[in-house]
Amino acid sequence: MADFLTRRGIQVISTESLLINSSAKVRFLINLLRCQNIPDDRSVRYEILSFLSKEKSNRHELITANLNELSAFLAEDYELVLSELPQKSVYDGLELAIKLFDLAPDNDVYLSSLLDVVLDVERKDGAGVRPFLEYWDKKKDKLSLSTPAASNAIRIMTIHKAKGLEFATVIFPYATEDIYKRYRKNMWLPVEPELYNGFDTLLISEKKEVMHYGEKAAALYSEEEQKMELDAFNLLYVALTRAEKSLFIISKKVNTVKGGHNTSHYSGLFIHYLKEKGLWDKDQESYSFGKLSLDEGASIASPKAVPFQYTHKDRPAFGILASAGSLWDTEREAAISQGNLLHTIMSHIETKEDVAKALALFSRKGDIPSEKFEQVQHTVYSIITHPELIPYYKEGLIVKNETDIITRQGKFLRPDRLVFNENEVVVIDYKTGKKDPTYHQQIYDYADALEEMGYLATQKIIVYSTDTISPEFI
Repeated sequence: MADFLTRRGIQVISTESLLINSSAKVRFLINLLRCQNIPDDRSVRYEILSFLSKEKSNRHELITANLNELSAFLAEDYELVLSELPQKSVYDGLELAIKLFDLAPDNDVYLSSLLDVVLDVERKDGAGVRPFLEYWDKKKDKLSLSTPAASNAIRIMTIHKAKGLEFATVIFPYATEDIYKRYRKNMWLPVEPELYNGFDTLLISEKKEVMHYGEKAAALYSEEEQKMELDAFNLLYVALTRAEKSLFIISKKVNTVKGGHNTSHYSGLFIHYLKEKGLWDKDQESYSFGKLSLDEGASIASPKAVPFQYTHKDRPAFGILASAGSLWDTEREAAISQGNLLHTIMSHIETKEDVAKALALFSRKGDIPSEKFEQVQHTVYSIITHPELIPYYKEGLIVKNETDIITRQGKFLRPDRLVFNENEVVVIDYKTGKKDPTYHQQIYDYADALEEMGYLATQKIIVYSTDTISPEFI
């Protein structure tokens, strides 16, 4: 229906057209992220080249020539260096791509909405590509645009979506619903356990022959029919009460075997209504009630477009005011820079690949002032590349950062990092300042709680971060 109206120059808004993922530009940007995550995926590279070549006459040759050399092609033709994108947050990487590929010369609400989604995910799950793609794959069929109520377009929606809304004119097409149609429905039927190997209920197909399976079955079948009838009438009520000025109903005749009207269909109910009013004529195709009054001159002004805005973080004059900036040069400097901030950054890191994204996220949020960035970066890399700690930050491990544990006594524990290998676990805790024997009891509490859960704590490590990284194996 949307295609039919669109081909005739009529503006249409439907659930599908409002999905952010319906934009080819959005799908192109998502494929760029996928290419970062899985660079050897030829299907992703093909989709990227297909988008970039859709207006070119030599499309086939361009795709074939660059399918195995995508990075070089993007760098040469668009100045986009794919290898540099992982060093940026998802938001910054997408914004750079929008700029280099000139995807928003004026305004594009789909791209703006995509960036809004990225910001929400980064606040909750960090700035990594993998968490965002996992979120996107789960939610892409639901994430949609918000449109103004006065938009001058035909809205296509299900009857359920229209509930509670009003429109000047409503068209109700396909008003031929079979009230009692069952779409491969099943039902639970109570039975005598001694006759069915101890089972007191059976799952059976909900067919009309169930009426002959006994009184209980007939009663359950009739109850289900009444529920379907109620649902159908509720749906019909909603469809017929949305219009303020005019309502058009498009139906068709569905007759019984004997040629009469079939009241198990909406169309039969409409025919029954016309017969009750003495208006039914089997040769008449159209019926109207009341007077149709349309204001043909009325129109709704299109909203004013807002140009796409870039943040321009690459400007020399661009700076970030740190939210904790007033604390860096006070007595709390060590506690904040090496304690709370380090714990927060490390909670976003599973492997070495996550470091640049985590640092970019907290730098953009203002938690790391520019003058302290190298110091924090050095500390983080020193931890995960320490010879004795490298095995616990490699790819493929099952990691839980800052995850709550509730003991049998109801006590809450939150170890900094847990690394699992089947039923074995390594417990890691980060500390700043000097070594303190009292920290041993804390990590023993973590290990005891995990062993109560059935895990074997093979290593208990306290990582002290001062001028040098000093891991202590307990």
